[in-house]
Amino acid sequence: MQDNSVNGEQRQWWLDYVPKYGGLSYLRRIQTTFSCINQTHGVAIDIGCKEGRHCLELIRRGTGYYIGVDIDATQLDHGHSERASVNCAFIRASATRLPLASKSVDLVLCLEVLEHIEDEEAPIKEISRIMKRNALCVLSVPSLNLIRFFIFFLASKLGCLAQRPYMDQDHCREYCKWNFDSKFTTLQHLRRILESNSLTIIEQKACCVMEPPIILQHLKVVREPQKCIRLVNLLASLGTAISRLFKNFGLYTIIVARKS
Repeated sequence: MQDNSVNGEQRQWWLDYVPKYGGLSYLRRIQTTFSCINQTHGVAIDIGCKEGRHCLELIRRGTGYYIGVDIDATQLDHGHSERASVNCAFIRASATRLPLASKSVDLVLCLEVLEHIEDEEAPIKEISRIMKRNALCVLSVPSLNLIRFFIFFLASKLGCLAQRPYMDQDHCREYCKWNFDSKFTTLQHLRRILESNSLTIIEQKACCVMEPPIILQHLKVVREPQKCIRLVNLLASLGTAISRLFKNFGLYTIIVARKS
């Protein structure tokens, strides 16, 4: 993978991960997520970090020390070998039992983790415990966009909704604005859990991923992401416009909260 130095202007850092983590979908999600983070400082923890793909960007934005946490030892070893030159550490641990001191972290990233854990409140309690006062938490979860909502709503009423109608069969749940079927958790329920654990919500964004089948059929778009930035920016603009009209309907929902 090409080196992305934190000094000087380099190619967009996320381009190396586009083919590996879902093409334009990943690219749009990560752009939307990092639009919520300007300058950072102090200690940042990235829960479910895989190989630490957000490490260099957080360091570039001012993070003093990056801690990547994941349960996959292979991913962590790979991340540590690639990031040995920056201030970082990689720890194998569960999101429900973080080996960090209370009130020790300035920024928490928890991207697409909660849906994999049976008890969604357990990691939120741990996140709240390790956050300093006024620290920032940015989390994302898979949710129903407008098209999937209408399809699943009709299927639920007709009694033909699949047992696990999720994007990934490893998910314990996915989220939606309205409570129409027990297989989905409402975003309002998630907000209440956050607020009950001293996390004040300051922003919520719907990430409207635009991936028509014709784009997915052209594998070069995914294999050569550097050449499709204009297309991605166009799709991102369309997604932003849709997000403003249907702010509670996105394929992913990003919530930003501050520790009170």
